[in-house]
Amino acid sequence: MSNVGQPLNFSATTPAAPAGSVNVTFQADAPGTPPTVRNTSGYVTFAYDVAIYFPALQAVANQEIFRLAFGHTTNFAGNFVGSQGSTKTAATATTTFIVKKNGTQIGTIVWTGSTATFTTTSGAAESFSASDVLTILGPATPDVTLANWSVTLVGTRTS
Repeated sequence: MSNVGQPLNFSATTPAAPAGSVNVTFQADAPGTPPTVRNTSGYVTFAYDVAIYFPALQAVANQEIFRLAFGHTTNFAGNFVGSQGSTKTAATATTTFIVKKNGTQIGTIVWTGSTATFTTTSGAAESFSASDVLTILGPATPDVTLANWSVTLVGTRTS
């Protein structure tokens, strides 16, 4: 038997894959006489980052800044851990954007100067199924300087 070309088994169960991951087992012949088999298992996580760029000043109160209908089940860690933000023009005052899932608030993105802070309700992880809608709404009083900002919400895909 050859030690190359052996299949990957995507339905393995050991070790248990964390949310957002898929178990994988690799099996190949080990050299030797007679041939023996080595089994190695682990898991693979599929990243699914949501990149958002807003190239202007917020024009009106509570403006919908971003809208996305998910095509895959996607999980985000509590407080959107790992997410990042950047802006060319810093906020004059603390500015809070509301993050919603299907119309219900699940978190915030708060700009203080040029620093973005991400929160989820009670610090809980959030999961979006295919067809769920993520929206981001601007504050009731738009900041007079915050512009040309972007955020990346770091998630994992499970389907």
